[in-house]
Amino acid sequence: MSGKLLKWSQTQSYSDDSNNSSEENCHTSYLEKRRKALFGQRRQLSPFERVSGMVAQDKEDMLLGKQKLEVDPVCDQSRQSRVSVVENLSSESSINKNNLEKHTVHEGMRDLHLATKQTGILIDGEYIYVMMENIKTNAHLQEIFLLEAGRKFQCRYGSLNHTEIVGHLPGKIFLTDKGYPVLVRRPTLEEYVLHMKRTATISYPKDCAAMLMMLDASPGDVILEAGTGSGAMTLHLSRAVWTAGTVYTFETNSNHQKVAKSNIQTWKTSYNMSHAGQPWPDNISFCSGHLQDTGLQNDSVDGAVIDLEDPHLVIQTVAKKLKRGRAASIYVSNLSQVVDITEVIRINKLPLSIDSIIDVTHKHWLVHPARRRRDTSPLDRLKVQRGSEIYLEESDTKNHSVKHREIEGYLIDHVPKYITRPRHKQPSFTAFLVKLTKVLLSDLAHKI
Repeated sequence: MSGKLLKWSQTQSYSDDSNNSSEENCHTSYLEKRRKALFGQRRQLSPFERVSGMVAQDKEDMLLGKQKLEVDPVCDQSRQSRVSVVENLSSESSINKNNLEKHTVHEGMRDLHLATKQTGILIDGEYIYVMMENIKTNAHLQEIFLLEAGRKFQCRYGSLNHTEIVGHLPGKIFLTDKGYPVLVRRPTLEEYVLHMKRTATISYPKDCAAMLMMLDASPGDVILEAGTGSGAMTLHLSRAVWTAGTVYTFETNSNHQKVAKSNIQTWKTSYNMSHAGQPWPDNISFCSGHLQDTGLQNDSVDGAVIDLEDPHLVIQTVAKKLKRGRAASIYVSNLSQVVDITEVIRINKLPLSIDSIIDVTHKHWLVHPARRRRDTSPLDRLKVQRGSEIYLEESDTKNHSVKHREIEGYLIDHVPKYITRPRHKQPSFTAFLVKLTKVLLSDLAHKI
């Protein structure tokens, strides 16, 4: 194990040296600020507190000189004016003293959050993403956890203390206690959705992206969502409409709605820590009940997303609320549901046109330098120890040396050959996506 650690550190030293000083400064400054914020070290006094500490608090003591000594009236008047000013400053200081002491700890943490946007360092309270991949053994590690000082992340590849991560920039590689390198960074919305708690089946990110394109959602839009579920599509809609828009999401299951609220709040809290000054907007309105009970006016909605077991029951409501020319996207698991939707449109003569029915398929590929085990090729002739790496010299048909680098028992050519193939695990079918567009009733003749 010690040999593995040594080899890994030697191969990574060239990339770590350039950023070592800057990361250490960020890490040290962050820890100092966090200690001051958490342990409440002595802060600097405000001007009001300095003045009040220099002046006697007893009013009789301040006026003692006037009673015992005779002074010039002009001087006495100026002195009295100064005393009154000091008293006013002292009273104002006493009013603000409690507020200053109350927010001393919070000011330190708020400064850290503001500094995070500039430096990008990882801080306590935000969620981080840890990943590791061994292509040879097809082993993967993908985890999201809350960063808290004093705790430890554990997995089958070893453990990693949270204090070792806090204060560093994202995208850094850390070693577990078993010697495995893992990459640590902030999660994307796609990764968070796949790892968050769920009670209902989520809308997968590949489908969410396609539905957003169907709706042509943009900032300022008003979107209806029937079926909140675990909150995956709700988060994507919230980001699409941003601060000027609104998402009205309906859910009949109280347990699903509770989990969705928790997932959305967790994402927003972690997002706001790393995006100080640009917080996630509060543009989601949770509604308990059926979409048919909505009080929104007709022709007032810019888009709709339907994810229900019986989506054909809400088609008439969607046709009323949608603006003309805008679209609705329906998430269904089988084609019999699409037939039911088509029948509702035909029987009720609704001003809706089925523009497209698709299922989104992704195929993951692997492109990686090929490697072979040491001493397995008959061309290997001579080992030469050079510094921290082992090179092999072999003669090719053109009689010139070709060098290879050894990492953990494998050889990697300086001009390597590449493996290009589909990955072993591929995403499967998830759902059919149906796009409906509101049109004039007389315009339905365009589909013969």
